[in-house]
Amino acid sequence: GVLMSAPRNATVRAKSPTDLYRLDKADFSRILRDNPNFANGFATRAMLLEASGDLVGALRNWKAVAESDPAARARSQGRCGTLLRYGALPEAGTCLAEIGSSAGEGSQIGGRISLLVAQGKYEQAYALAATQKQNTDPWQLRSVQVATGRGKEALPELQRLLPELFMQPAPKLESNYPGDAVLAGAALVAAGETAQGH
Repeated sequence: GVLMSAPRNATVRAKSPTDLYRLDKADFSRILRDNPNFANGFATRAMLLEASGDLVGALRNWKAVAESDPAARARSQGRCGTLLRYGALPEAGTCLAEIGSSAGEGSQIGGRISLLVAQGKYEQAYALAATQKQNTDPWQLRSVQVATGRGKEALPELQRLLPELFMQPAPKLESNYPGDAVLAGAALVAAGETAQGH
């Protein structure tokens, strides 16, 4: 129906006399714009649908996010990320270009770097990350440095960001992101050092 910009898939019958109100797409869109908290629910649902493997459902919810809160560019990028993770690279490129044209090129640098990595264009990803450091997630930059054999470049910043990973002997980590340790180990190896004991 109106909520997901999809054909209605259910019929409801009242058991008793009921007053009903018909809400068309234009009025519904206006209500969503006037109440931006609706976008949060759509974004959460999109992420859950993606995690469950429902690409169509996730993309419909990302569309609802964009319609309910057009100013929320960061959440609109979620759609581009979903397309990237599902391997729909041309569509992800189009999605990122649309955001860039309306919000400025710096607004989607991370997405462009991810797209280049997904396309196997590591050197181009590194060049973009290196020239746009102020707009690049520091973890993404370190990952691209390691992927392009620049572990020595990444190592000092990783040591600053994750000092506990470089202690001898290494303490038991309580990290929510085990990938951090993998990245740090890869940087050590790429820098010609041993990751054993870290």
